[in-house]
Amino acid sequence: LVTFIFGFISFTSISVGYGFSITTLKPVLPVDALLIKDVPSMEGGGGNIALPDSFIEWLESNPNVTTVAPKAENSPVSVDNPLGFLYSSSGERMNVLGVIGIIPSVEANITHLDHIVNKGNYLEDDDPKGVLISSSLQESLKVDVGDKLYGFEQEFIIRGFFDGDALSKVLDVNGEGFLPRYR
Repeated sequence: LVTFIFGFISFTSISVGYGFSITTLKPVLPVDALLIKDVPSMEGGGGNIALPDSFIEWLESNPNVTTVAPKAENSPVSVDNPLGFLYSSSGERMNVLGVIGIIPSVEANITHLDHIVNKGNYLEDDDPKGVLISSSLQESLKVDVGDKLYGFEQEFIIRGFFDGDALSKVLDVNGEGFLPRYR
């Protein structure tokens, strides 16, 4: 009877958990870091959720925190359903499967993302129109450093080109690839 009651309670009980999920990660970068993500609920699906500005400001005001490196990236997309397109002045078009938003100077100090630029310059913090694109796209889009790209109702200026193979090897502080995922 006790086993039956225990089984009934175990298989019919549903609980929702809230709070922190702490996972110890194997260090991959020579930094003492804490990775904070706001992961959506199971019902919501999709990717990570933006942390509130007030939380980032609170982190920056903490005397024990030396650097805050926010990273924004898109939720996974499929090759058949890109985020959108970028167009060059010559009319060439490229699918956009991933976008990463960073504070360039901070990211350069943590992941050394600036080392993958093989032509042109790395991004500047105060340049919201500046973008880096893969050097493999340079020829197909017929673009160079300083040229403009158009898309997402914006105008962007190419500041440099990066080595796509080198970027695919860049790891974030959690040991996962730095690039957004796509299916």
